Amino acid sequence: MDTVTGDGVAHRLWGIEDPHVQADIAADLATREALIADGHHRYAAYRRLRARQQGPGPYDHGLAFLVDSDARSPHLGAIHRVLRGLGVRDAADAASAVSAVERLPGHGAGPGRLQESTERLTSAAANGPALLLAAQGDHYLLHSPDMDRLATAAPERSAPWRALPIAVLDHLLLPLWGIGGDRVELVHDDSAAAVAAARSGLDTAVIAPPLRVEDVYAVAARGELTPRKSTSFGPKPRTGLVLRSLD
Repeated sequence: MDTVTGDGVAHRLWGIEDPHVQADIAADLATREALIADGHHRYAAYRRLRARQQGPGPYDHGLAFLVDSDARSPHLGAIHRVLRGLGVRDAADAASAVSAVERLPGHGAGPGRLQESTERLTSAAANGPALLLAAQGDHYLLHSPDMDRLATAAPERSAPWRALPIAVLDHLLLPLWGIGGDRVELVHDDSAAAVAAARSGLDTAVIAPPLRVEDVYAVAARGELTPRKSTSFGPKPRTGLVLRSLD
């Protein structure tokens, strides 16, 4: 079957019914490791459901979508935040207690201004965790956070995990700002949409740089999960494109 789904992703599906080919694939996969890039909670739910069953059955096997990351490195997109009820200047002033804060030059809220700011974010993120605080026409670059303070806030986590920008946001900045999950909105990939959603003087858009694949592997190698909603993997198969009947 060939189809293009509404998000513009082309899908081509076929079944492999030859038992010899199936055996070859199984033997090859037995020598490899798989990193769950997306779907940790779905997999955990499947494991719990399977554990409730009595005796063997079709639930002994679950569906998975495997990608050869050497041949096709996954696309990692950022997941931005919009913080409700916290103005960007207040956020920047408070953040200066735990990180370096730079007010970025320029005026206006056009796409060119945001692009310049995100380029500064990308440059800063190459040397350590960094985030961009933004609202209409007001941009602040956060970098060089207090890693000792973050280690105190998340002592059970590894240094590579604490070096992720969303770890800094979740465990250092949000508690400092007094922001709970009910005041945080997520915006996948589109930094301009996040900034547009932040009301001037009332809200703050937190623009995060996308993670690198090696950052994810470094965390996974230690048996850890990246912070919740820290990256958006793609391309993804369309939900419901493949269904497995247990009848």
